[in-house]
Amino acid sequence: MADNFQDSEDLHNETPQSDSPQEKSNVSPIWAVSVKIVEETPSGFAGRETRRGTRKFNANQKVYLWDYTSGNQWPMVDVIGRYRAKHKYINVMVNARYLIHFRAEMLYSPTIIRYLQYGYATPETAPLTPERIANSWMPLDGSEASQKKALSVADSMNKRADQHRAELLKRIEEQRSKGL
Repeated sequence: MADNFQDSEDLHNETPQSDSPQEKSNVSPIWAVSVKIVEETPSGFAGRETRRGTRKFNANQKVYLWDYTSGNQWPMVDVIGRYRAKHKYINVMVNARYLIHFRAEMLYSPTIIRYLQYGYATPETAPLTPERIANSWMPLDGSEASQKKALSVADSMNKRADQHRAELLKRIEEQRSKGL
C-alpha cells in the first residue's frame, strides 16, 4: 500500500483543524463520496491472519474519496480522513480491498470541503467556476447535478470494489485448498 500522505496542516496552512461553528457558516455544504474502512481483512500467507483497519485508519472509520486511478492502478484509491494516531486529516492512497460501503452524502466539514474542492491550491489560484464544476468527475458543490455525480461514482465504486474483494478471497481460498 502506498503511504504518500501529508498532514493537512502542510496542505492548507490557512485551514485550522477544528470545525468551529464560525467556519461552518462560511462554507457551503457539498456532496461527497464517503466510504468506510473494512473492519477485518485477511493478511499474511494464504490469509491466515486477520487485521483490523489499516496502518493509517481505524476499522469502520469514515473517510472521503478524493481521487481514484483507473486502468492498472485500480486497486489504489486516494482518500482523506483522520489519521488514527494524531487525529489530523491526511491524504493517503489506500488499496480498494480495505474500503467498503461507498455512498453519497452531504458533507459539512469545512476542512474536508476545502481540501476536496481545491486540493493543494487555494480559492484564489483555483476558483470554483461553473466550467470547473461541470467538468469535474467528482461533486464540488451542493447542487442536484453534484448529487447525481456522487451517487453514480459511489455505485460504480461499490461494484468494482466488490468484484476486487471477491477475486482476492477466491485467490486466498485457492491457496488454502492447495495446502500452502
